[in-house]
Amino acid sequence: MYRKPSPQLTIDDFILPFSGRLSAENRWVQLAKIIPWDEIEKDYAFMFPSDRGNVAKPVRMALGSLIIQARCGYTDRETIRQITENPYLQYFIGFKEYQLTNESNGSGEKEVKESTADPESGMFHKGEKERCFAYTVSVACL
Repeated sequence: MYRKPSPQLTIDDFILPFSGRLSAENRWVQLAKIIPWDEIEKDYAFMFPSDRGNVAKPVRMALGSLIIQARCGYTDRETIRQITENPYLQYFIGFKEYQLTNESNGSGEKEVKESTADPESGMFHKGEKERCFAYTVSVACL
């Protein structure tokens, strides 16, 4: 299932918590301008014809994250860390405002459950029922 997000974001629409503005000269802002997000959106939405199941992430978030990962050579987890910390990357993947996250358990320490299979994959062995997931990614160049 896919729900088309609101119209594509411009740099002037992005909200920073400290009332600043993103620089139009930033490489991620420049790249976001030249990618035809709306055209890609049409092809992407076509792959989700059903109105059942989980809602897919917007194409700008899905493809944008893969572009960040490929251009910077990050692992999956490092890609998420970089996006979490960087307002330019959040703008690039289509967030409307900078989103600060608090991932601590109350004691100031972050709770992390490491995979016993492959720390980068997010895969967990049988018996670790709290959190089991797998994923694959396919990228096509247009």
